[in-house]
Amino acid sequence: MQTQQPTPAESALTAATTIAGSERDRSKTPPAPCFTIEFNPDEETRRRYRFEPKRDTTGWWRYEDEWTGMDWQCLVRESIKTISLSVDGSPVLDT
Repeated sequence: MQTQQPTPAESALTAATTIAGSERDRSKTPPAPCFTIEFNPDEETRRRYRFEPKRDTTGWWRYEDEWTGMDWQCLVRESIKTISLSVDGSPVLDT
């Protein structure tokens, strides 16, 4: 009997939930998962977008970071009201 492999969307949600769950107080309602998208732009240094739920209010923080060769440097922090995330057309997160 074959076991069914998770879809890319299910894998992404599991990874994001695991990351968020490792940093939270388990006695409180679990927050929305954090997630990161890393990419290499043409002719530029490696970058990433991080999305983290705000702790004291609704909404999210979106961070744009740049790799310096040693660590990540935050270039931009933006307040986000809602997020919709999908992988291969399958919804993963909708806030």
